[in-house]
Amino acid sequence: MKTLKINCLGNTPLLYLISKGIRQAGHSSLFFMEAGVHPRMAIAWDQPEISDEDCANIRTLDFTGTTPFSPGGQTILSQIGECDFMVCMGLSAYWAVIANKPFLYIPFGGDVSRWIFQKGNATEKSRHVYMKTILEEAGFILNGLHSKRHIDLVERLGLPRERFRTWLQPVDTELFHPFSSEKRALLRKEEGCADKFVIFIPSQLHYIKIRELNYSKGTDIFIQGVKKFLTRTSRPVELWMTYRGWDRHRAKQLVKSEGLEKITRWLPPCCKLGLVEKLNMSDVVLDQIFPEIGNHGALLLEAMSTATPVCSYIDHEHRKNVGEPPVPNINVLTADDVADGLERLSDDPNYREEMGSRGRDFIVKYHSVPVSIASTIKLGEELLSGQTLE
Repeated sequence: MKTLKINCLGNTPLLYLISKGIRQAGHSSLFFMEAGVHPRMAIAWDQPEISDEDCANIRTLDFTGTTPFSPGGQTILSQIGECDFMVCMGLSAYWAVIANKPFLYIPFGGDVSRWIFQKGNATEKSRHVYMKTILEEAGFILNGLHSKRHIDLVERLGLPRERFRTWLQPVDTELFHPFSSEKRALLRKEEGCADKFVIFIPSQLHYIKIRELNYSKGTDIFIQGVKKFLTRTSRPVELWMTYRGWDRHRAKQLVKSEGLEKITRWLPPCCKLGLVEKLNMSDVVLDQIFPEIGNHGALLLEAMSTATPVCSYIDHEHRKNVGEPPVPNINVLTADDVADGLERLSDDPNYREEMGSRGRDFIVKYHSVPVSIASTIKLGEELLSGQTLE
């Protein structure tokens, strides 16, 4: 096996996980990130432990405050350019373009659905120019067709379809793992929910569409579904909701108006280590109902990795069309669907265990770090091979 040097550029913990996975696969990788990023984008928010070896492979650079024409810019280019290819996210990928290095680009959402099309003011125009260049120059765009609403990007941007590649992002299955039944029971007892059916909504709270993003996660449908479920069960129920997102204030009012205040526990945003505990204590996770996307985000993967069943909306036909494997979610689109899913999970412990096991098996098979990184390296090798042929 030829040892490759693969640098990662961007500000997300996902790229740190990719860079670490590349090294674990026997290759070389440095993770370059912007200094002073938001705490929830910082590596420590996701990783409970960062070894000295891992720290030695992290570099912080002033991407946004430096031009490529300055001495500092030349230093950046020389550092990031010492590699075979790069894996990038966000505007930092523009430096890969300037360095004239082949790179894989991973969209995060707003970059390809909003930034690329906005030109209203100087900031928007700048992002538009950067993103247009990044997408045009990227060797492959990974996961670019994951969202249904990105299908038309191929035509709108005039980019060849073959440059959009199916790619399944890595999940840290060691961090996001199922607890033993003894540990789970102890934590639930400590939280005062040992005998309750715990429903957890960890996603951001959105249900009034944000015009600029055409964005809604269906929080209102989940709340209404929980209310319907309560009329069908005699079990004590507790609803956990993370107090974050554009509509968190409205969601709190909706919970009150639907008469769910007494069973609702509002949780502050927490780091990944805390999230793992909350997922393991939950009987079910309600993720998102977003028909325009028709797919999932990272939270569904993390919940399934802990063997917690997930109710969400997935357009399975869309996933099949773009080459993604079937997700073992409990598919819901209406409040009645939500209530039906909750009722079956509550009434049938064997079904709940089966859905949890199927979710964990799915993550290990398709999204574990070794599997995802092998796919990433293979795409990079294909990119390098194509350049050699040219």
